[in-house]
Amino acid sequence: MKRCRFHRINLAVAAFAFLSLPFSTNAQEMLTAQDLINIQIAAYRGNTEPGKQIIDFNFADLSGKFHTPITYRGDVLLLWMIGYINDTSVALAPDMDAMRLRHRDNPVTLLALDLWNGTHAQLTNFKTITQVGMPLLQNALSEEFPFAVDSSTMVVVDTEGIVQGIFGSED
Repeated sequence: MKRCRFHRINLAVAAFAFLSLPFSTNAQEMLTAQDLINIQIAAYRGNTEPGKQIIDFNFADLSGKFHTPITYRGDVLLLWMIGYINDTSVALAPDMDAMRLRHRDNPVTLLALDLWNGTHAQLTNFKTITQVGMPLLQNALSEEFPFAVDSSTMVVVDTEGIVQGIFGSED
C-alpha cells in the first residue's frame, strides 16, 4: 500500500511539472537552451545591471578547478557567456582568446561560462575546435546563478566586483 501511495505522489509531481511547462500545439516545438535563458532573463531582470555587485558563483572548469568572483578580486574580470555549439561563440572564440593573451601581464581575467550547460565532452570539443586557452566554466545556467544575460555576451566586472558593463556580440 505504501508503494502505491508513493507512485501516486510521484505521478502527481510529474503531472504538475508537465503542466507548468510552456504549452505548444506544435509537436515539433521543444524547450531549448535559448528558451531557458529567456525564462531566466525574465525571472531575474536587472540583477546584472551596471553598478551592482556581481552575483556570487562557483563553477568548475574542464580540469575541475572551481572559479568564484572573489578569487579574482583585484583583477578586472571579463565574463564571456558562451553556448558550446553556438556559431557566434565558436566564431568569436579565437578573438576572445587573443584578447586574453594580449592582457596576460595585466590584472585582467577572462572566463568563459557555458550557458548551454554542455557536458564535459561537449565543452572539450568546443575547446578543441576553437583552440582557446581560457577557462571554460561548466553548467553556468542554473537557479543558483541567475545571470540575466544571453550567450555571446561579455560582462565586465571591476576590481571591486562591481558590474561596469554588459556588451552583446553586436557591440
